Amino acid sequence: MATVAASEELLSIVFSFLIVTVEACGGLVIATGVIRAIVGYVRTCGRGRRSRDITGLSPTREDILLLSAIIALRTVTNTLLERELALLGPDCPAFCGALA
Repeated sequence: MATVAASEELLSIVFSFLIVTVEACGGLVIATGVIRAIVGYVRTCGRGRRSRDITGLSPTREDILLLSAIIALRTVTNTLLERELALLGPDCPAFCGALA
């Protein structure tokens, strides 16, 4: 019985660090994208050119279908994850609480 409790404690610690690491990586990716966008904007303004207006873009039917498929996939995934978390209930180990 002591080994089960010890392994649950170890898993809780490992998942806590894993969650923090993944969130930090996500924040780093977002920060990198923001910095790249700002640098690109400053370079474009410095050259005296106007950046292209987003309304001037005309997406193709293929682009719209791809975006629709991505939205549908994310919606289904989110729904399934919410159902699974609801099935786990309040008896879920400590690392499940951090995910919810």
